[in-house]
Amino acid sequence: MAQTTQPPVQNSGETTPLTQAPVQTPAPSPNAQPQGESLSLAYLPVVDPLAGNVEAVRFLAPTNWAISGDGIVWNIGMRNGGVSLSMQVNDTQRNRGFGYIPYLPRHWSEPQQPGFPEGSVYGILGSVVTRPMSAVDYINSVVIPENFPQGTEIIGSQTLPEVARGVAATYGYASTDAGRTRIRFNNGAGDVEAHVYAWMSYDILGDTTLWTPVNVYIVYAEDGQLDAEAPLLNTMALSAVVNPKWVEVVLSVERLRIDGNAQNQRQMEQLIATLRETSNAIFDITSQVYRDRQAANDVIFQDYAEAIRGTETFVDPGVGPVELPGGFQQVWATGTGEYILSNDALFDPNLNSRFSWQEIVPD
Repeated sequence: MAQTTQPPVQNSGETTPLTQAPVQTPAPSPNAQPQGESLSLAYLPVVDPLAGNVEAVRFLAPTNWAISGDGIVWNIGMRNGGVSLSMQVNDTQRNRGFGYIPYLPRHWSEPQQPGFPEGSVYGILGSVVTRPMSAVDYINSVVIPENFPQGTEIIGSQTLPEVARGVAATYGYASTDAGRTRIRFNNGAGDVEAHVYAWMSYDILGDTTLWTPVNVYIVYAEDGQLDAEAPLLNTMALSAVVNPKWVEVVLSVERLRIDGNAQNQRQMEQLIATLRETSNAIFDITSQVYRDRQAANDVIFQDYAEAIRGTETFVDPGVGPVELPGGFQQVWATGTGEYILSNDALFDPNLNSRFSWQEIVPD
């Protein structure tokens, strides 16, 4: 399949400038704090107001960091509800963090549908008319122009074939691609360097290619510090766990879109209210499918992820396997998704703490 660089798609609804955002939602902080080099991590939940404040996703972040941004974004009438994540997770003390960049599904047909020029939305397919692009082309031609300030410097790009193979094997896409671009820009709090990542999927149906980003995210740090900070930032950005109940809401919305029954905001809200009142049986089925797929994902990505992100896999008795930053002598867990990583041999998190901590070791 030919993949060519195209000019930015205008008015796509994906523009979310990534500047240092005001603190909105700091995570809870445990009472015990080690001295010296250490990290206190906890899972931060992201709820979807349109789905009745159901938790959509959660991810690990240091307990003194904050969430900002739009959160879950819906684009009614788009394929799969046009759902994506638009938010930033920022260190409240230093200019570093990670963020998720919203995206829209896309397609291209040869010949083109009459009356739907490139950049327009073709309602039947619920996607933006756009020639297929590689992951790097998409980052450089769409993500950067639409989401970053003028003058952003592109330092370099690279493909990530290991990630692309993992995405294909895990999710069953016919064709995939993955890549990243390193950039330098000013985010309002100072000059930063960043890696912008994109994972892509492509499905060819006759003369039409349905393609969409699967994941678009950024990790950033103060200029000159990105390489040192990247392992920690990537660990957190890729620690996301999606709630299968929320996934079923999205899939149900898509089924009704295909049937032509969910084309406006009011119908969508009524639909989701109805779904919340239904039996949990369908959610149980979806949960098992999700767990099976997540297990496969863990196997496919573990070795590559640990190498590129500098992480280790630990077994938390209350949570199960969890990937945490490596290089720490001690790792403590509460069993409910909170972690302290420390190189302070004298530190005991159970002293003067409202949590009960248990030391865990690599798997």
